[in-house]
Order: sequence, then C-alpha cells, then structure tokens
Amino acid sequence: MGSRHEIIGKYEGLKHPSCSWANDDGTDAIIGLVSLLDGTSETIKGSIYPGQLVRGLTYRFYGFEKSHDKYGDQFVFDSFVVETPAGEEAVIAYLTQCKGIGSGTARSIFKLYGNES
Repeated sequence: MGSRHEIIGKYEGLKHPSCSWANDDGTDAIIGLVSLLDGTSETIKGSIYPGQLVRGLTYRFYGFEKSHDKYGDQFVFDSFVVETPAGEEAVIAYLTQCKGIGSGTARSIFKLYGNES
C-alpha cells in the first residue's frame, strides 16, 4: 500500500456496468475511471452514496495507490471533493446536477456568464 495522497481528475463513470455493488451502510462500492490532468487515466475504487459522483465533473480524490493481483493498479479513495469547474463542458456538467436545470439551460447560463457561471 502506498502513502496517502490526492489525485485530481474528471470522473468518466464506472469501469464496467457491473463495477458497482451495495454496501450494508447505504453506500455503493464502485470501481470507476478518472481522466487525470496529464491526459492519463486512473482506475479508482471506493464507496459513495448513489448519485454522489457525476460523470463529467472534476474531483479531488484522497487515498492511496494499491496494486490488485488480478485487476492491476487502483487508486483507493476514502474521501473526495468537487473541484471548481473550469471550461464549458465542466461548468455545464456541474449546473445540470442542480434540480430544474437541463443541458439547454446550463448551456445558456454558460454563454451568458462563462466560467463565472
């Protein structure tokens, strides 16, 4: 197990549709993919509440690297926060998670206010 550190990347979704299962505490254990800022991707593993990670948003994950005998290297996170969205795609993804804001409205808001949306 490596030392605790953080990674920052855009959440791309589950690694495979079967990579999510329910825990007893109401959270879901997931194995997902994150596109890192340097253009590489990282497999992440951890527990979330349903809907807590939104595809297309950028997050800062806290945890450690672990090598699995069968599945290879994984970043095992125990916490995360949403990064301030930057750029049209990230801002629209962020806005559409708000109740009542669809992609069209989010796009209009971005056109009016840009990264300050």
